[in-house]
Amino acid sequence: MKQLYHSEECEPRERQRWLKSYHRLLDDATARLPLGCTREDLHQAILLRVRQKKAALQRQPPTLPPKA
Repeated sequence: MKQLYHSEECEPRERQRWLKSYHRLLDDATARLPLGCTREDLHQAILLRVRQKKAALQRQPPTLPPKA
């Protein structure tokens, strides 16, 4: 998950390195999946977690304090 997150948030010149690392780890994990689970299922689950992490890290817009 970390590699995919960094590939989306890093500078463009670093993106290929992070994506290669992500695909290598995804291939390793896919080899250990139980029967019936596909590489695409695993990728979608990881992508969902990355989106959740991004949403959690986004800052809320600043609000003005209430007037006294």
